[in-house]
Amino acid sequence: MKRSNNHKHIRGPLLAVLAVGLANAYASMDQGPFNGPAHRASWGSRSAAPHTPTQRASWGSRATPPAPAVPHTAASTSVILKLADSGLTAARQAALTHLGADVTHRFDFIGSVAATVPHRSLARIAALPFVTHLSADGAVRKCDDFTDGDTGADVAHDDYSLDGTGVTVAVVDSGLASQSRDLEPQILDAVSFVPGDSSTDDTCGHGTHVAGIIGGNGARSTGPRYFRTFYGVARQAGLVNVRVLDQNGQGSVSSVLAGIQWVIDNKDTDGIGVMNLSLGHPVGESYKTDPLCQAVEAA
Repeated sequence: MKRSNNHKHIRGPLLAVLAVGLANAYASMDQGPFNGPAHRASWGSRSAAPHTPTQRASWGSRATPPAPAVPHTAASTSVILKLADSGLTAARQAALTHLGADVTHRFDFIGSVAATVPHRSLARIAALPFVTHLSADGAVRKCDDFTDGDTGADVAHDDYSLDGTGVTVAVVDSGLASQSRDLEPQILDAVSFVPGDSSTDDTCGHGTHVAGIIGGNGARSTGPRYFRTFYGVARQAGLVNVRVLDQNGQGSVSSVLAGIQWVIDNKDTDGIGVMNLSLGHPVGESYKTDPLCQAVEAA
């Protein structure tokens, strides 16, 4: 897949567009299930695409390892840990490992890590001095299956010649159908964060549906066999395929965070000016501490 030279790189703050599901998480809830004293206390493979910027992360600081160690054989759960200012240092990593925690991903842009933690160690890990908050790495599902109402995109195109040229949108979803004539010419880059699956193709259909609304060029509904052409809102916008949901339109908070971090790291390389996430999870805590909300704000 060749990178189009017709799309200008847009620099400056990244606009994050968050759809219906995640918007609910901005409800005013100051206490959540992991906000009390007891709880305070191998993916990222890119598809074969041109430009393969290296993902970067950095962290650092110290901690006193607790006693005694907990084996990995205990029943466990996946969590997101918010860390104090210095991030994840070797000493802090050792303290978490000592309690049986396995750090699976690091999100430097929000000072957090994803980890698999034995149930019996949850309270002890939450009480570590460098852990400021513990959140569930909950399930994330697709949203915005149906879109109603007129957008006025036809007026923008017909009267003002605005068609999305020069704008690139990162679609953080279930992938894109790379063979779709409505989308393929505009796909500039692709990456997968679905654990154990490096394919960026859309086996669910949701990401392709969302990308069609954003920038479908109408190729598959143009001609004598069709009564009308169906265009996306910005029919010439560039698209970057960031796959974080599986064939069922499901994923985890940590997979989505990894996708958002990649978009931030590569926004200048791919000229990304807009990020779309039509996904979400039920409200479990305040937006002030919810990792997904914090990630969108940081982007």
